Amino acid sequence: MTCHITITWDPEAGLWAAVSRDLPDLALEDPSLDALRKRAEEIALSRPPQDGQERPNDVRFHYDGPNCR
Repeated sequence: MTCHITITWDPEAGLWAAVSRDLPDLALEDPSLDALRKRAEEIALSRPPQDGQERPNDVRFHYDGPNCR
């Protein structure tokens, strides 16, 4: 199963935020994009299967922020 994570830039807070429809309780923030991406990937790949789904074995990131388009 591929886990899709959306990372967005919050200019008011000065933070990157990560959320995922595949992991509804995932909500992370970090001022460093690299650190946030690493944390999100580690969490997604270590989660036990939920609601009859397979354990994620791949993570795809989607970005919305400065210089991301």
